[in-house]
Amino acid sequence: MKRIISITLVQLAVIVLAGCAGQKDRPDIVIELKPNKFSLSKIGQKFDLIFINTTDEAIQIPSGPPALEYFDGNEWIELQRKKLPEFLAEYNNIWIIQPGEKQINESCSLNSWLIAYDFDYVPGKYRFRFGDWYGEFTLTE
Repeated sequence: MKRIISITLVQLAVIVLAGCAGQKDRPDIVIELKPNKFSLSKIGQKFDLIFINTTDEAIQIPSGPPALEYFDGNEWIELQRKKLPEFLAEYNNIWIIQPGEKQINESCSLNSWLIAYDFDYVPGKYRFRFGDWYGEFTLTE
């Protein structure tokens, strides 16, 4: 019995350490939308997109049109993007965020971002995905 418990504890320790190593190697970027709550009736409101690099290395983030996801109460669902105009479809620059940098990008209205997706917006949680990083926001009545 002791041997089985010992083996199980060793296996558990290996799993936990492997998980920590994977997280440690992944650079952390915080993405915020300010404000992050929008009324459907005032969807034209402007917002700032803020990137904060919490690591000691420069991070590259794709600056092209982000993916948009909606939380349906159980999981995040990626919304279908409409066909982009050619000049946007070929837009493939990157933002470089230096170590410890807080980069504020003034944006257009939220509506100018949302019209790129084929979705009937309802109140709920949404997020823009830039590569591996997300910035969440809420739509209200």
